[in-house]
Amino acid sequence: MKNSILLGFFFVLLAACQDDDFSLENRDETIKGQWSFKSITLTPAIDLNNDGIPNTNGFEEVDTCVLDDLFFFGDTGGESNVFRIDENASRCNDTPQGSTTKFRDNYMFNDDKTILNFVESDITYFVQEISETTLEIEFDEVIEGQTIRVNYIFSRD
Repeated sequence: MKNSILLGFFFVLLAACQDDDFSLENRDETIKGQWSFKSITLTPAIDLNNDGIPNTNGFEEVDTCVLDDLFFFGDTGGESNVFRIDENASRCNDTPQGSTTKFRDNYMFNDDKTILNFVESDITYFVQEISETTLEIEFDEVIEGQTIRVNYIFSRD
């Protein structure tokens, strides 16, 4: 009986490890698709919208027209590793007239798939998680002389 319990525990551990390995080995394919914001966390709290209230919840600090943007990773028009931010229902004023794309770049992972780089804009994100349903990335940004850790969590559309 003891051996059966240990054997069952071993298989549960093995299955859990295989899920983690899948995420790492297949990040190039897993990231492909359309994503939308699930959350934005700012650490420490900051007042980006100038309402006098510093906040860690980025949804409280960022314009609504940004929060419904769609994020695309994949291959398009014969080109590999294309990243695009497209407007959704609410449009911001900075998008070119007649276009829904507000940002476009190419992306690549480092060798161990823990860093996501955008080639032309030279932006680097630290990958926290990639699964079939969740993409979590972080980066540091200096705003008004203060370093802010920005954490984005996206869900797959």
